[in-house]
Amino acid sequence: MHTAESDRWVTLSGVSWFTPLLIASPLILFLLLSNGVRLAAIFLHGVPHPWSIVLLVVIGALIACLIVAIVRLIYPPVQLNAGRGLIRAGQRTAAYSEVSTAQLLVTATSARRGLTLLLRTRTGVRAIILIRDGKQRTLAPKAADLVRDLIERSGIELPVSPDDPKGKFARYNFPDHVTRADALALVEHPPALDEPLPIPPRL
Repeated sequence: MHTAESDRWVTLSGVSWFTPLLIASPLILFLLLSNGVRLAAIFLHGVPHPWSIVLLVVIGALIACLIVAIVRLIYPPVQLNAGRGLIRAGQRTAAYSEVSTAQLLVTATSARRGLTLLLRTRTGVRAIILIRDGKQRTLAPKAADLVRDLIERSGIELPVSPDDPKGKFARYNFPDHVTRADALALVEHPPALDEPLPIPPRL
């Protein structure tokens, strides 16, 4: 039944500050390996040794902050409208049915683990939904119901590689991606630190 209560936009709680770094980590690693030493030598040429370390730390912090800001622009807060069946991220909106893939992002230490779903649509909308943070907090019941409804009405599937059009090796080609059933289970029962995940552990 379509009601005024269901026909409104609800903003989900934001993701932790380090999630953008996780998303951008492959790019950061590539830049550090390919250009880090050379750029450091250029910037620190002629700088006394004690100050070179301080300057290097400051430059690194500024780069990290810039990357976080850029990625947060790419992955803004998510809003859901259950009545209309729409998801909004920033200025972009898509139908629930257009959500095609779900990727599980994991941030972990020896004592904490955060879980975030990265949803993508066929039209290029990207949305990140925090399902368990580092302090083991999960979605509020109403928010969980909205996300569960979104996933149930979505078209989430494992991605398919051009070299594997039937998706026979999708689990190996896209190890961080999950099925719609997996995504539903993650929202309904977010795994605790000592519980298994539907994706292989990072090496």
